[in-house]
Amino acid sequence: MYTFNLIKKTGRQDFLIVVVLALLASIGFGASAVFIKLALKSMKSTTGTFLSLVAGSLILITISIIFYSDELVISNKIVFGWLVLSALLNFLGGRYLNYTSVNLLGVARATTIIGTAPLFATILAITIGSEIITWPMLLGTLMIIFGLLLVISKK
Repeated sequence: MYTFNLIKKTGRQDFLIVVVLALLASIGFGASAVFIKLALKSMKSTTGTFLSLVAGSLILITISIIFYSDELVISNKIVFGWLVLSALLNFLGGRYLNYTSVNLLGVARATTIIGTAPLFATILAITIGSEIITWPMLLGTLMIIFGLLLVISKK
Protein backbone atom coordinates (compact mmCIF):
# COMPACT_ATOMS: atom_id res chain seq x y z
CA MET A 1 0.00 0.00 0.00
CA TYR A 2 2.84 2.38 0.82
CA THR A 3 4.54 1.76 -2.51
CA PHE A 4 1.32 2.24 -4.47
CA ASN A 5 0.68 5.61 -2.79
CA LEU A 6 4.27 6.67 -3.48
CA ILE A 7 3.94 5.74 -7.14
CA LYS A 8 0.65 7.57 -7.56
CA LYS A 9 2.27 10.72 -6.20
CA THR A 10 5.27 10.56 -8.55
CA GLY A 11 3.23 10.49 -11.72
CA ARG A 12 1.61 8.46 -14.46
CA GLN A 13 4.88 7.45 -16.14
CA ASP A 14 6.16 5.77 -12.97
CA PHE A 15 2.82 4.03 -12.55
CA LEU A 16 3.01 2.67 -16.10
CA ILE A 17 6.52 1.36 -15.43
CA VAL A 18 5.20 -0.54 -12.43
CA VAL A 19 2.34 -1.96 -14.52
CA VAL A 20 4.85 -3.16 -17.14
CA LEU A 21 6.96 -4.76 -14.40
CA ALA A 22 3.87 -6.52 -13.05
CA LEU A 23 3.05 -7.82 -16.53
CA LEU A 24 6.63 -9.08 -16.91
CA ALA A 25 6.26 -10.87 -13.57
CA SER A 26 3.05 -12.41 -14.87
CA ILE A 27 4.89 -13.69 -17.96
CA GLY A 28 7.50 -15.21 -15.66
CA PHE A 29 4.84 -16.95 -13.56
CA GLY A 30 3.17 -18.30 -16.70
CA ALA A 31 6.43 -19.63 -18.12
CA SER A 32 7.32 -21.10 -14.75
CA ALA A 33 4.11 -23.16 -14.73
CA VAL A 34 5.05 -24.69 -18.09
CA PHE A 35 8.57 -25.50 -16.85
CA ILE A 36 7.11 -27.10 -13.72
CA LYS A 37 4.77 -29.26 -15.79
CA LEU A 38 7.77 -30.47 -17.81
CA ALA A 39 9.86 -31.12 -14.68
CA LEU A 40 7.08 -33.00 -12.88
CA LYS A 41 6.96 -35.59 -15.65
CA SER A 42 10.00 -37.17 -14.02
CA MET A 43 9.48 -36.44 -10.30
CA LYS A 44 6.83 -36.04 -7.59
CA SER A 45 5.35 -32.67 -6.64
CA THR A 46 7.05 -32.86 -3.25
CA THR A 47 10.47 -33.33 -4.86
CA GLY A 48 9.83 -30.53 -7.34
CA THR A 49 8.71 -28.23 -4.54
CA PHE A 50 11.78 -29.03 -2.45
CA LEU A 51 14.25 -28.53 -5.30
CA SER A 52 12.54 -25.31 -6.36
CA LEU A 53 12.63 -23.95 -2.81
CA VAL A 54 16.31 -24.82 -2.38
CA ALA A 55 17.31 -23.26 -5.71
CA GLY A 56 15.17 -20.17 -5.15
CA SER A 57 16.42 -19.74 -1.59
CA LEU A 58 20.07 -19.93 -2.63
CA ILE A 59 19.53 -17.31 -5.33
CA LEU A 60 17.51 -15.04 -3.04
CA ILE A 61 19.91 -15.31 -0.11
CA THR A 62 22.87 -14.48 -2.36
CA ILE A 63 21.15 -11.42 -3.86
CA SER A 64 19.96 -10.30 -0.42
CA ILE A 65 23.42 -10.52 1.11
CA ILE A 66 25.00 -8.64 -1.80
CA PHE A 67 22.46 -5.83 -2.16
CA TYR A 68 20.40 -5.67 1.05
CA SER A 69 22.58 -6.94 3.90
CA ASP A 70 21.68 -3.97 6.12
CA GLU A 71 17.95 -4.80 5.85
CA LEU A 72 18.27 -8.47 6.79
CA VAL A 73 18.09 -7.77 10.53
CA ILE A 74 14.44 -7.61 11.62
CA SER A 75 14.06 -6.32 15.16
CA ASN A 76 10.25 -6.20 15.16
CA LYS A 77 8.96 -9.63 16.19
CA ILE A 78 5.47 -8.96 14.81
CA VAL A 79 6.87 -8.13 11.36
CA PHE A 80 9.04 -11.24 11.51
CA GLY A 81 5.99 -13.33 12.44
CA TRP A 82 4.03 -12.02 9.44
CA LEU A 83 6.97 -12.83 7.16
CA VAL A 84 7.26 -16.37 8.54
CA LEU A 85 3.51 -16.93 8.09
CA SER A 86 3.73 -15.62 4.53
CA ALA A 87 6.67 -17.92 3.80
CA LEU A 88 4.84 -20.97 5.13
CA LEU A 89 1.65 -20.22 3.21
CA ASN A 90 3.23 -19.04 -0.02
CA PHE A 91 6.58 -20.71 -0.50
CA LEU A 92 5.91 -24.05 1.13
CA GLY A 93 2.17 -24.71 1.10
CA GLY A 94 1.25 -22.61 -1.92
CA ARG A 95 4.07 -23.86 -4.09
CA TYR A 96 3.38 -27.51 -3.29
CA LEU A 97 -0.34 -27.11 -4.04
CA ASN A 98 0.49 -25.10 -7.16
CA TYR A 99 2.84 -27.79 -8.48
CA THR A 100 0.38 -30.56 -7.66
CA SER A 101 -2.50 -28.79 -9.41
CA VAL A 102 -0.37 -28.04 -12.50
CA ASN A 103 0.66 -31.69 -12.59
CA LEU A 104 -2.91 -33.03 -12.22
CA LEU A 105 -5.03 -30.41 -14.02
CA GLY A 106 -2.60 -29.10 -16.62
CA VAL A 107 -1.01 -25.68 -16.95
CA ALA A 108 -3.90 -23.73 -18.49
CA ARG A 109 -6.61 -24.87 -16.10
CA ALA A 110 -4.48 -24.83 -12.94
CA THR A 111 -2.95 -21.40 -13.52
CA THR A 112 -6.37 -19.92 -14.23
CA ILE A 113 -7.70 -21.27 -10.95
CA ILE A 114 -4.55 -20.13 -9.14
CA GLY A 115 -5.15 -16.75 -10.78
CA THR A 116 -8.10 -16.26 -8.44
CA ALA A 117 -5.60 -15.10 -5.81
CA PRO A 118 -6.76 -11.46 -6.17
CA LEU A 119 -10.22 -12.56 -5.03
CA PHE A 120 -8.85 -13.89 -1.75
CA ALA A 121 -6.37 -11.03 -1.43
CA THR A 122 -9.24 -8.55 -1.77
CA ILE A 123 -11.32 -10.33 0.87
CA LEU A 124 -8.39 -10.43 3.30
CA ALA A 125 -7.36 -6.85 2.51
CA ILE A 126 -10.85 -5.68 3.45
CA THR A 127 -11.30 -7.88 6.53
CA ILE A 128 -7.77 -7.85 7.96
CA GLY A 129 -6.09 -4.90 6.25
CA SER A 130 -8.97 -2.44 6.73
CA GLU A 131 -8.98 -1.52 3.04
CA ILE A 132 -12.11 -0.03 1.55
CA ILE A 133 -13.81 -1.77 -1.37
CA THR A 134 -14.47 0.33 -4.46
CA TRP A 135 -16.81 -0.29 -7.39
CA PRO A 136 -13.95 -1.24 -9.75
CA MET A 137 -12.60 -3.63 -7.11
CA LEU A 138 -16.04 -5.20 -6.65
CA LEU A 139 -16.54 -5.52 -10.41
CA GLY A 140 -13.09 -7.08 -10.84
CA THR A 141 -13.82 -9.55 -8.05
CA LEU A 142 -17.10 -10.57 -9.68
CA MET A 143 -15.29 -11.02 -13.00
CA ILE A 144 -12.76 -13.31 -11.31
CA ILE A 145 -15.59 -15.43 -9.92
CA PHE A 146 -17.25 -15.59 -13.35
CA GLY A 147 -13.96 -16.56 -15.01
CA LEU A 148 -13.39 -19.30 -12.44
CA LEU A 149 -16.85 -20.70 -13.11
CA LEU A 150 -16.06 -20.80 -16.83
CA VAL A 151 -12.78 -22.64 -16.29
CA ILE A 152 -14.11 -25.29 -13.92
CA SER A 153 -17.23 -25.99 -15.95
CA LYS A 154 -17.02 -29.16 -18.02
CA LYS A 155 -18.25 -27.58 -21.26
